Amino acid sequence: MFHAADHPPLPLEELALVPPAQHGQLVFGLHPATRLLESDYPVLRIWQVNQPDAADQPVDLGEGGDRLLVFRHALDIEFKRLSAGELRLLRAFSVERSFAEASAAALEAEAQLDLAEILRQHVQLGTVASFRLDSSFA
Repeated sequence: MFHAADHPPLPLEELALVPPAQHGQLVFGLHPATRLLESDYPVLRIWQVNQPDAADQPVDLGEGGDRLLVFRHALDIEFKRLSAGELRLLRAFSVERSFAEASAAALEAEAQLDLAEILRQHVQLGTVASFRLDSSFA
């Protein structure tokens, strides 16, 4: 991940040209320097307390798990906690599901998820870096 290729931002001008009737056919791609992680354990907290400047604090493995986006920003590795629906949406993108399929999966996990806002956040963050139209709909 650290050595993954850089990728230009999502071309928003091109995305704006896709007719609304075809939005469900969009297939979004994640930036090559992103990973999705889900664990029953608090892996982010475990990582944080094992950093050189961290205070010596115990971690309660029963405090719950994590759903994380791990990504490279400049030369740093960063983490973003994800909701269940957000994780499902990004997972679907990572295996090249259409926006319609990815949205259905996300809303199944989290019915009140604001898909437009989540997509906007991940475009802005650089997580979503590419798109194409799914030709199987033609």
